[in-house]
Amino acid sequence: MLIITGVGRCGTSALAGLFHRLGYPIGGGWDNKIQGGYEHEDLVEVNNKILSGSNVSDEEILSINVEFAKDPRFSQKRVLERWLTVRQDLKFIVCYRREEHVVQGIRRHSEQFKEHAKLSDTEIMDNFKRQLQEFLSLCLRHDLEFRCLTFPNYIDQFDRTMDCVEQLSDYNTNRDKAKKVWDAWIDKNKVHYK
Repeated sequence: MLIITGVGRCGTSALAGLFHRLGYPIGGGWDNKIQGGYEHEDLVEVNNKILSGSNVSDEEILSINVEFAKDPRFSQKRVLERWLTVRQDLKFIVCYRREEHVVQGIRRHSEQFKEHAKLSDTEIMDNFKRQLQEFLSLCLRHDLEFRCLTFPNYIDQFDRTMDCVEQLSDYNTNRDKAKKVWDAWIDKNKVHYK
């Protein structure tokens, strides 16, 4: 299973939107209110249960039969640890963004990140760094394949972005067609660099 993940506001939805438009079976839809989406509903349900501390059976995880998905929740240690008790076929495209830009994105979308409202910018940045470090450490410990893409830089690195997907999956995309879809989808005026 190839999963696009990363700490919130790191460009996971922009990347998932591209692959959705190319016909990859991502799941979910776009949410204009939060300027994000394309999260597979079954993954979200299971991962929210894991994060809430609810019991998730092995069968619930094994029943999710998708090849390609996006869910930022996989970047949280508790979620990935639970999945790794059952599945070792996980591969990741990890979207990363400078931590001060993550903070600004969270502040812009405060209704989506209510749990961060009382945190200082430094606390949010420290949480971001810890979450990313824990995620990458788990990937390395379990020999999981992953590629990192830096947002918003990757929107100007079309070939590298496509290479990441093709290196981790059986997907081969017509690059000329994909580039046209990419250019139509990515609106740099909506990308917050700060």
